[in-house]
Amino acid sequence: MLKLCQNCQDILVEEKPGYWVCPSCGSVFAETQNALPTPPGFDENAAAKDSTAMLDMADQSLARGDYDEAFYAYQVYLEKHPSSAEAYWGKVLSHFGIRYETEVGGLRRPTLNRMDSRSILQNADYLKALEYADEKQRAAYEKDAAYIAEVQSRYAKMANAAAMEKSYDVFISYKAQDDATGQATEDSRIASEIYERLSSLGNLNVFYARVTLNEERAGLAYEPFIYAALNTAKVMILVGTKQEYLNSTWVKNEWKRYLQRMQNDTSRHIIPVLKEMSVSDLPADIPVGDARIYEGRKTLLELTDGVLNYTKKGAVADVDEKKAVQLIVENMKQALARKDFKAVNSESEKILMNYDAHNGEAFYYRLLAEYGVDKPVKLKDLKQDWTQSNNYKRVMAYGDNALKTRIESIKKLYDARVEQEKQELYIEAENARRAEEAEKNIEKARELIGQYQYGRALDLLIRSAAYHEDAKGLIDLCNTGLEAMNRIGRRDDFEGYYFGALEQKNNSLYRQYKTVTSANESLKKPGIDSSSAWIGTIMAGLGLAAFMFLIPGGKRYTGVMLVTLGSIIASIGMGRIIPAGVALVTGVLGMGFVWAGGKSLDTALIICFFPAAYLLILGVVNVIRNKNYVKKTAEESALYSQVHDFIQEEWNDLRNTYADVLGEGFLEPLNPQKRKQ
Repeated sequence: MLKLCQNCQDILVEEKPGYWVCPSCGSVFAETQNALPTPPGFDENAAAKDSTAMLDMADQSLARGDYDEAFYAYQVYLEKHPSSAEAYWGKVLSHFGIRYETEVGGLRRPTLNRMDSRSILQNADYLKALEYADEKQRAAYEKDAAYIAEVQSRYAKMANAAAMEKSYDVFISYKAQDDATGQATEDSRIASEIYERLSSLGNLNVFYARVTLNEERAGLAYEPFIYAALNTAKVMILVGTKQEYLNSTWVKNEWKRYLQRMQNDTSRHIIPVLKEMSVSDLPADIPVGDARIYEGRKTLLELTDGVLNYTKKGAVADVDEKKAVQLIVENMKQALARKDFKAVNSESEKILMNYDAHNGEAFYYRLLAEYGVDKPVKLKDLKQDWTQSNNYKRVMAYGDNALKTRIESIKKLYDARVEQEKQELYIEAENARRAEEAEKNIEKARELIGQYQYGRALDLLIRSAAYHEDAKGLIDLCNTGLEAMNRIGRRDDFEGYYFGALEQKNNSLYRQYKTVTSANESLKKPGIDSSSAWIGTIMAGLGLAAFMFLIPGGKRYTGVMLVTLGSIIASIGMGRIIPAGVALVTGVLGMGFVWAGGKSLDTALIICFFPAAYLLILGVVNVIRNKNYVKKTAEESALYSQVHDFIQEEWNDLRNTYADVLGEGFLEPLNPQKRKQ
């Protein structure tokens, strides 16, 4: 395996077992000493089989800025072609990180990307290149070398001036832009946070390209300052989120050169800070002992401790931490007073990031800024539950007793207000629920009132009286309706109610009316219903007289017939069916006895006499009863008129009293005039 000189990167030659000598600078290394190994993935055997391919690979590596790989490839090629001036010149370009850039006008100039304190004109590979170069090559090499030497000299002065002006404690190496998208990388964001954190301590000089080169050294060549920073920095922080970023030209150029300096200076340290990749993904050359996975603030605090330890600067060297924190607290108070909540958060971040990650007062002001209040007492009026805020929880966890007492007193006021609002909301919701229920009850009550169910309606209205403005009027209506219903009872019993009321008002008159009515009913039973009863009775009487006195024996048929027909007519007229049948039978018998003559005539007379006599007596009785019936009917009519007058008077009183409640539609069917009709 090839071994490189840790001073000049030339390939070491094994002088004797366990000892290696650098042919360029003369450095001697023991087996146990560290020398740079062959680049990972470099296949020496494959390269040895095809020298031309190896030279092409070296040129390609150089062109893309992979100087270490190019250096190895040229060296391997030289093992088979030791007189190749081109390969030696390639080693020179790789060693100094030379790339040719085309200037305005088409002139190609070499640019120096890897400074070395030794001049190119003294480099062993350069001297070998001149030795084996032809005349044309020599001229070109000498021209470019002279230009590079001049640049070296100029850069050396700049680097020395920069080193004298400022030596760096920390060098942050990162990939700024993605080559494919041109967008800023996540690495650049993390690097920015690390820079802000470390630079805010006030006692560390941090090399961060975006600020140090673009702002402090704008318009100047970068390499002298990078070189000076790499030479002086005690710590390199290497940020990586992708392997391709760590192996990119500029990033790799930085950490490779820093590793070379670490070989001779054990006080130097490299701290990889990784995200979305593991330690095993790091290039094999990079030590992993100090590697950290980036987790935001936690990692920044750990990183700060590590850097301060390696740089021997202490936590806040030359700065009174207490006074610094107090100054920041005053800044937060002023920012809060002018309602600059962004500034409050920014100032509190300085305390938490740089001095004390558990500073309760910083979290207290962050709490106020989070909810946009410029005075602590305003927290009690917030609608949001600020007691669930992480800032509040950290105040209670890290604040001193005075701060906790202050915030707890505000919380008590807040809790009391919240509880009161809950009660008010409950009452409001309950009232709304009851109002809604009352609205339904009122609607149902109106329906029941329309059906004259005043009792059920009243029960609903009483429950809704406090929640509906119409309830009181409807309750009065129901009470009046119940009074009316109690007076008149059910509609079917209306007339019975009137007679009951009349009996109380005029008991004597009512009893007379009932007596006359009952008597009249009994007189109706035997009463004469038509003139046929009178005609039949007269006929029967005349026939009986003719039979007995006027008509001689042979002509008595006429008498018997008159008696018989008269009896039948009178019986039917008086509603006496049985006497009518008897009259018919006796008439037939009488006719038979008349026809027989002799004593049979007397028999016929006897047979016909009884029906006729019965009917005559009955007719006389009926005449008398009819006279009494007519009299009673007249009395009944007079009494009924009085009763009807009482009923009509009571109806008018009810109508005048309850028509508005019950309505004419309810009372009209009970009108005595209509019932009479």
